[in-house]
Formats: sequence, structure tokens, C-alpha cells
Amino acid sequence: MVMASRQGAARLASSMMLVSRSFSTATARGIVAKEAVPAKVVGFSRGCCSHGSTASYSEKDKQQEKVNHGQAVAEGCDKAEEKKEIVSYWGVPPSRVTKEDGTEWKWNCFRPWETYAADLSINLTKHHAPVTFLDKMAYWTVKSLRWPTDLFFQRRYGCRAMMLETVAAVPGMVGGMLLHCKSLRKFEHSGGWIKALIEEAENERMHLMTFMEVAKPKWYERALVITVQGVFFNAYFVGYLISPKFAHRMVGYLEEEAIHSYTEFLKELDKGNIENVPAPAIAIDYWRLPPNSTLRDVVEVVRADEAHHRDVNHFASDIHYQGRELKEAPAPIASCHHIFLEKMAYRTVKSLRWPVDLFFQKRYGCRAMMLETVAAVPGMVGGMLLHCRSLRKFEHSGGWIKALIEEAENERMHLMTFMEVAQPRWYERALVFTVQGVFFNAYFIGYLVSPKFAHRVVGYLEEEAIHSYTEFLAEVDRGNIENVPAPAIAIDYWRLPPDSTLRDVVVAVRADEAHHRDVNHFASDIHFQGRELKEAPAPVGYH
Repeated sequence: MVMASRQGAARLASSMMLVSRSFSTATARGIVAKEAVPAKVVGFSRGCCSHGSTASYSEKDKQQEKVNHGQAVAEGCDKAEEKKEIVSYWGVPPSRVTKEDGTEWKWNCFRPWETYAADLSINLTKHHAPVTFLDKMAYWTVKSLRWPTDLFFQRRYGCRAMMLETVAAVPGMVGGMLLHCKSLRKFEHSGGWIKALIEEAENERMHLMTFMEVAKPKWYERALVITVQGVFFNAYFVGYLISPKFAHRMVGYLEEEAIHSYTEFLKELDKGNIENVPAPAIAIDYWRLPPNSTLRDVVEVVRADEAHHRDVNHFASDIHYQGRELKEAPAPIASCHHIFLEKMAYRTVKSLRWPVDLFFQKRYGCRAMMLETVAAVPGMVGGMLLHCRSLRKFEHSGGWIKALIEEAENERMHLMTFMEVAQPRWYERALVFTVQGVFFNAYFIGYLVSPKFAHRVVGYLEEEAIHSYTEFLAEVDRGNIENVPAPAIAIDYWRLPPDSTLRDVVVAVRADEAHHRDVNHFASDIHFQGRELKEAPAPVGYH
């Protein structure tokens, strides 16, 4: 028995050597003949070994890709590029990827399912005011880098964008790598932050690949990139190890500078100082742009991406400032949303603005009252539905019931405050009855059908509220509305100084609306990721 098994093993070894030799011989002949010799993959299934031939293969076995061979294939080759067929010996055939229309996908650096439409409605003016020592240090570190960049690139925004992206793509990869190692070391999840940061790095790299099609870097710019990246990578690596809150805050400010740079880029395009050339094909496919898009469209979507990265990094820094770890707050993964629902929510809110403007004109006190009677509804409806769901499913809500009802109560306090400033007329009270009756039922049904849409609508409603209160402040500053002393209820509720005025109240109310905007867009993002609110702790409070 032992002897037989040894003989069997010897035969198997000799047959494998024979296959190995025929592999090598066939490969060598192919190289000499300047052509690839295709080989059928050796398959192993259920313990059986089936040997393939290196001499022939059928059409159905050809899963191959085309590559270009230069003149280096052999001396005296007249053809500069030749398409050759290659089949992997390791059983890893190249995948054939097609677009939705069936045409072949030509990009290897990203796939169709990684493409998206940028969120151009994102707030581009948001700024995190530096308060703590580390915040100020991060802010001035970034500001100190702007002067040499302006001096070096002047108005060459194409080259400037390339340099910017070679730096901006580093932090995400460094942070993702360190969190990846931490996850392995501590045997714990990361809350999605590894994916979020590496996704950010990949997105920044795609910006670079896009601008490479528009402007080619000179030799000294390539040398500068090597130097800057070498210094910045190591500095950021050490900085992240020492203080992640500082590292993320610095990236947040870097992204704010990037938004500024791309805004200047757009101005130069609009002035005609930079030619508005057609958008590169890679950009059209990556951002799902129309075929006739131009460089201006590309710069706009890149700027929107930078705004998303700004928010993600400031959010990450805030988590660390609260003494928590990133894994405790699920990461905002992906920068794209369901386009139809996004536009539907946005247009729904925009369609309401015209009748409100027509009815209230410049009577901002009465307008504020009407606004708050509507704005206080969604929080109560959402909180009530989540409350009932929590009871029905015997589960926690992640703090979202409290957050939404707190929002409703805050909006109601806005109404109580403005009631001290302007009294509604009888027909305005009647209008409130009608509007609230319609809106309550519509929002109730909308939330049951699609919470992601409902929260997005409220996010856009709050953006309109911010706009209205900004106009209110402008009228107060012009003297068209009397800047009366603040009501006592407002002084106690917002802890305002005793000598506060109506203007101070409107500023405080507008800040609350901005908070509600962020909370509802955040809630919608969670649903867009296919998750439930309870999986992401709610941002409770206004501190």
C-alpha cells in the first residue's frame, strides 16, 4: 500500500514537471516568435485534476484583453504599437465591463458602479470658526501655505489644481491606513470610517487624473510634487498619530482653501482668461456629465466634492473634540444621492417660495410666524413615528426621537418669540389652519413612504428659512424694520444679554435653523446609505 502510494506520488510529480516544462517551452517559443502563446487554464474541481493543453484553446475559453506592444518587442519592428492577445495562466481572466447601453467600458481606474452625480446644492460658504488652540493652529498652518502657492502658480489654475490634488489625496489614504491598522490591532469595527477616508483619497486622485487631461505638468512641477508629497505625507502621518482632531481639522481648512481656489478658477473661465474647453471623457463618465459638458462643469463638480470632504473632516474632528472615537459615529460614506428624490425635494420647496413671497412681501415678522407654524411640524411628526416604531419593535432609536422632538420644540419657541413682536391678522390665522392641516397630513404620509425624501425636504426648507432670516436682518440693518428691544422670553431662552435687540433674536433663530438644516440632511444621508437612523447617534442639543 505504502509502495503503491509512493509510486502514485512519483507519477503525479513527474506529470506536473512535464506540464511545467511544456509551459516553459511554449512560453519561450512564444517570446522568440514575438507572439503570445495562449494557454488553457488548468482546472481543479472536487479533487479531480484536469490538464489543459498549451497548444490550443477554443473560442469560448478566450477571456482576454488587448494591450499595446511598443517597438521594444524586437529590433527592427516597424509597427509602433501592436494589439496582442493575452490569457492569464493563473485562471484570472480580465473582466469584461460594459456601460448600461452595452458599449465597452474603457476605464480601468474606476468602474460604472463607482460613478455618481455630484451634489451641486451643497453649501459652499460654510466655515468652521477656529476657537480652540488646536483649531487656530490648524487654520493658520493652512493659511501660511496659501501665500507661496499663490506666488508660485499665479493664475495658472490648471497646474494649481494638479498640485492641490497631489496633496489633497494624501490625508484620506494616511487616515484610512492608520484606522485600518488600528481595526486589525484592536479586533474592532471602524464605523465605516476606513471606507470613507479611502473613498475620499480615491476621489481626490480622480480629480488629479481629470486635470492631467487639461494641463500637463512641467518637469520642475513634477519635481516639486515629489518634494511636497514626501514632506507632507510624513508630516501628516506623524500629526495623525499625535492628534487626529488636529489632523482632520487641518484637512477641513485645506478643503475650504480648495473651494476658494476652484471658485477663482471659475471666475477666470467666466472672464475668458482660461479657455472653456470640452470636458475630458474621463470626467464625463466619472461624474455622469452630459456629453456636451465643458471644463467649467468639471470644475463645478470638483468644487462640490471638496465641499463634501470639508464637511466630513470637520465632522471627524468634532467627534474627537467630544472625547469620542470615530467608530462611535458612523461615517458619511459616498458623496452621491438618489438624483430623482434630491431634485424632487428641492423643487418641492422652491415651488413654495413664490406664493410665500407674494403673500407676505416684506412683512418679515408675519412671515417668520407663518414659517415657524410649518417648520415645527416635521420634527413632531418624525419623532412621533419613530416613537411608535420604537415601542412596536422593542428597540432604541439612537437618540433620534429626542432630537426630532427637540427640534419641534425649538421651532415652537421661535413662534412664541415672534408672537411678542408681531400679532397675526385674522386671515393669517385662518391661513395657518389651512396650511398646517394640509402640510401635517402630507408630511405624515411622505415620512411613512420615504423618510429620506421627508428629511431632505426639511433640509431644503431650513435653507429657505436661513435665506428669509438673512433678508430679515438686511431689512433691520437698512432701518426698514424697527430694531426693537428683544422680548423677555427670547432673552431667557437664548441667554441673551439684557440689552439685546430684535436683531440679536433673528441672528439666534437663524443659527437654530442652520442646525436643523444639518440634522435633517444628515438624517436623509443615513437613509440614502440604506441604513436606519438608530445606527447613527443623533446630534442632540444646540451646544
